[in-house]
Amino acid sequence: MKTDNTSPLRKISFKYRAGPAALRCLSEGAAYFARPSEFNDCLEAQFDHSSVADYIAQMDQTIKEIAQQRGGVGGYSLPEHALASFETKYACDNASFLDAAQKVGIYSTASRPDNQPMWAYYCDNSKGFCFELEWPDPLLAKYQIVPIGVDYSSTARIYNRADVFEKLIREEANLHPKWSMAQILEETRTDFFNFRFQMLNTCRAASIKHSDWAHENEVRFITPRAGPVPIIKDILKRVYFVRTGASYAMNGRQRNVRSDANRYGAHHKDPARQPQAHPQNCLPTDPTPLRNSRQFLARPARR
Repeated sequence: MKTDNTSPLRKISFKYRAGPAALRCLSEGAAYFARPSEFNDCLEAQFDHSSVADYIAQMDQTIKEIAQQRGGVGGYSLPEHALASFETKYACDNASFLDAAQKVGIYSTASRPDNQPMWAYYCDNSKGFCFELEWPDPLLAKYQIVPIGVDYSSTARIYNRADVFEKLIREEANLHPKWSMAQILEETRTDFFNFRFQMLNTCRAASIKHSDWAHENEVRFITPRAGPVPIIKDILKRVYFVRTGASYAMNGRQRNVRSDANRYGAHHKDPARQPQAHPQNCLPTDPTPLRNSRQFLARPARR
């Protein structure tokens, strides 16, 4: 069968839930975006900040490279007499950044519905359910939800906010190839640029986990604030459950979940008995928050 290469890729992820949690989610119609402190990993959103010298060096290298590409010169440096006040401001900004990372809302999902350890750990030994969720762009924009893959690492967590500055300023340079370096730098001083800089840094910092968790292959959805978001009716597409035992009889909880899911027009599948190809997907599974940060971070959050 011919495939339609013009069809847009869908943003699909999967949420493994135990029975009571699945029923509560369907009953309330909300997805709960949890604070990092509510997760079962004590190292969630915990990191050290890069030194002032490393921050300045990264900023300087980025601006120099972009300026050279435009046939000019540029850089990021501070006179000796201004360094002390900059260090004070840098420490203050880092404290605010760490505080913001502790307050975000995180909705953890998986990249496939047939991960056996996930069925065991999060679905009460396969007695629970797996929701297939589709995330349309208008919904992501409305609630300022940022999809991001988790960065699994066993190295020390030293976070440099200048890495996101590099991503964003290169994005502006690519979007405006005829702009001068002065125009690009002027754009970095706008409220919109600063909002994206703060939000994407927070998302990345809240999506670093130890490599021991890598088997989960997690895709996170992050909002500026934690709490329930009434979006289940907009994103739920399918419910997976496993029928165990010789008779494959559907238990009472499965019948209740199936009944509640019907209200949202969701389909039902047993991944063990009805295997299917996973839908084409364009959600990130790497720690790059967005290919184009303007796509979802386009206006203030509406909560």
